[in-house]
Amino acid sequence: MRITTRITVSTALAGLLLFGSYGAALLARERADLHTSVQREMRLLGQSLRMGMEHALRDGQIDDVARTMGRIEGLDVTMDVYVFDDAGAPVTSTSDADPPAVAAALPEVVAAGLARASQELLYLPPAAPRYLLYVAPLEDAGRSRGMVIVSRPLDDVQDDLAVTTGAVVTTIGLFVVAVSTLGLLLSAGTVGGPLRRLAEAMARVRQANLDVEVEERGATEIVTLAREFNAMLRELREARAQVDAEARARQELQRSLQAADRLVTVGELSATVAHEIGSPLQVLHGRARLLEAAAHDPDRVRSHAQVLVREAERITRIVRRLLDVTRTPALRRDVVQVERVLGDVLDLLQHELTRRQVRVVRAIEPCAVVGDPDQLRQVVLNLVTNALHATADRVGEVTVSARAADAQHVELVVADDGVGMSDEVQARAFEPLFTTRAERGGVGLGLVVVRAIVQEHGGTVSCASSPGRGSRFVVTLPRWA
Repeated sequence: MRITTRITVSTALAGLLLFGSYGAALLARERADLHTSVQREMRLLGQSLRMGMEHALRDGQIDDVARTMGRIEGLDVTMDVYVFDDAGAPVTSTSDADPPAVAAALPEVVAAGLARASQELLYLPPAAPRYLLYVAPLEDAGRSRGMVIVSRPLDDVQDDLAVTTGAVVTTIGLFVVAVSTLGLLLSAGTVGGPLRRLAEAMARVRQANLDVEVEERGATEIVTLAREFNAMLRELREARAQVDAEARARQELQRSLQAADRLVTVGELSATVAHEIGSPLQVLHGRARLLEAAAHDPDRVRSHAQVLVREAERITRIVRRLLDVTRTPALRRDVVQVERVLGDVLDLLQHELTRRQVRVVRAIEPCAVVGDPDQLRQVVLNLVTNALHATADRVGEVTVSARAADAQHVELVVADDGVGMSDEVQARAFEPLFTTRAERGGVGLGLVVVRAIVQEHGGTVSCASSPGRGSRFVVTLPRWA
């Protein structure tokens, strides 16, 4: 349930409970007041009738009793008066036809009145709960002459209570509606809206967008939460800037080290080549000059030729030793899940991808090859890194896919929408020490390593590219059945 709905429902329930309690107390007080008023009215009328009838009985003026009954009947048609003798027999009444409920209750009331002959009483008989009966004894010189019973219906009291109940219920309903509407508007403005804006900001942060700011307005607690959230975002932006600066510094250092290492490697290689090949070359040069001078002497020509062959073989051995130093070590032969290799490399480059705002599209199907997982990771790492560099100047997209091309081959594709390559650059892409990123630390060995590893695995690598439309590298490897 939404928090605004909870606040509205809670407010409505609180108002309903408060005004319901007040309305119940009001109805109870109104009921008590009405019954007290009716009882007072009944008692005053009953006492007046009792006194008048006792005087008439004492003076022997029985006709006065009949006239009094007639006048009462003319005054209030809703009230009936009954007179009984001391034996409980009816003497006279103002009602031609008693209501069934009253008629059924009269014997019970007469019996109660005879049992309490010296006291007046107000009686609400169970047989006629909608009628209030006033019972008073009639006495003459201390001797009981009978009783008078006044019957009054309580319909008007019930009607008044029904009207009051309707008014109270209507008032409570209007109050609950008003409070619910006001609570909904206030909670939506002070709680719901700020929380929605905070949730939207969190969603943008989850998408690696830290350049957001939450408006600090609403309830005090919401403002505090928004202020803390904004402070956290500022700290995250500062931390990201620091991480980016450190990453750039590491990249600069890495490029510097790569350049220095390249220079050292080239220097060492040059020194080795100069030292190892220099002497045989001098011998070859000298023997060639001697061979030229001794062209007329077959024996000397043969001798010089043998020296030339021997020194040429020496140079061949030197070159072979240099190649042995740089040759790729023997392959491991394991079953490699291609999707796992791709996932590992993309996870490794996730920070760099996020920092460069490069979106990666994955279309990877489960497939397997036989080979060295470390070297295959190196292939993917080099290709994805090249794709990142190709989209360095703008927000780009890199697509990494893998699928079973057919029953014998697995096809791995790394494509980008970056700057692309011209035909001349594309023709030299796999050439050792050729690079278009020399100023950025490129050494021109990445694609050479890729091709060497792929060929060692019995596969092929190809490239398709055009300027301004990106590049697409396709690696095909034997599939593991």
